[in-house]
Amino acid sequence: MNPTIIYVAVDTPFAGSVLPYLSPVAIGESISPGTIVEVPLGRRNTFGVVVADRLKGKEAIAVEKIKPIGKIKSEYIVFSPNELLMFEWVAQYYHYPL
Repeated sequence: MNPTIIYVAVDTPFAGSVLPYLSPVAIGESISPGTIVEVPLGRRNTFGVVVADRLKGKEAIAVEKIKPIGKIKSEYIVFSPNELLMFEWVAQYYHYPL
């Protein structure tokens, strides 16, 4: 069984703010775009928003190098798909990380 890779937008000052994380097997199916999760980032944990379960143009990454998602912080979807599309457009238009 292949692990599920989830892409999470985290609050970072660099352009690559959408990072891949492994979804825990027990909750792999329940993480939808727009859900707030807690993820490891460097030596700390931070919050992020799940933006996709796959991204166009992302190169293959060795699964061994991807960290797992820590916790789901919201039981419901915080941002709708239309809101996520708007956030992505704003980030591209203003050349600012998502």
